[in-house]
Amino acid sequence: MQHPPLLILGLNPAWQRLFLMERLVPGGVHRLETPRDHASGKGLNLARVSRVLGVDSICLQFAGGSHGRAIVEELDHVGIQHCTVYTEGDTRVCTTLSEVDGQSTELIEPSQNLSTSEVENFFEQFASLWDAAECVALCGTAPRGFPWERLCVFHPGKRKLYLDAWVGVHGWLETSPALLKVNAEELGRLLGIDSGGEVVDVFVLAKQAMFRYPIQTLVVTQGSRRVLVFSGKRVLYLCPPRPSRFVNAIGAGDSFLAGWVSADTEGLSLEACLARGVAVSSVRCEVELPWELDLERVKIVEAEVIQRIGEIPWES
Repeated sequence: MQHPPLLILGLNPAWQRLFLMERLVPGGVHRLETPRDHASGKGLNLARVSRVLGVDSICLQFAGGSHGRAIVEELDHVGIQHCTVYTEGDTRVCTTLSEVDGQSTELIEPSQNLSTSEVENFFEQFASLWDAAECVALCGTAPRGFPWERLCVFHPGKRKLYLDAWVGVHGWLETSPALLKVNAEELGRLLGIDSGGEVVDVFVLAKQAMFRYPIQTLVVTQGSRRVLVFSGKRVLYLCPPRPSRFVNAIGAGDSFLAGWVSADTEGLSLEACLARGVAVSSVRCEVELPWELDLERVKIVEAEVIQRIGEIPWES
């Protein structure tokens, strides 16, 4: 198997059950339509959207039981390269109730527990994939029992490292990753800041993160309100456009990362990476599944939003 340049560590995939509905009423009875069942999780969403954007990847993951087999069968069917470490425990199920106004309720099962032999199998596979990778993206969490400290001893060197995670990544944050993408709440947790329920200024959090770790670029998402990009002494901001029609937002953050990585691998500017990430994320919300996005629509939105990017004076 020829390894593509992007290695995706999507360690904790899920079997997704998606119900599209008009309104969720707590305590009410809901007669649902047949769900859209499919392989999901942050890493797999990134892999599938990246391929639509022209970036090939290989996804390293854990999978087990009937749900794990269903995930592998789907990936093989659609031609997504993967390296799967099979587990005795069953892969989790994520059930999402998505409402027409953009709200969604997610029910996420706990992940399987990893055995010692499954962990050792993972690192045998990882070592060979790591050697061949030019770029590495770590997405989300891992099954219970995963030794993050063993992963982070692998130094990226000249590899571009994209982190869409905050649990267990402190070791890799010390290696000057190309990108850390989090939301404001995750950034506070990463820094060990207990706000006590109070809102903490995202600029204060960003300054602490950039002072503590040699992060090249920090992206902080604030839902549909704003995306902030901190890089050196620059701060870019962009308010995402409203989708022309809202269908479903699952994987919007993963779609943002796919757009960013595709622009970055083309050597485009910081502004262009932000514009493509936001465009892909926005257009993703206009279709049921992340990889069904319309590329022509992405180009139109990308050209529009790059003109709306603002910059704030800031000292890192």
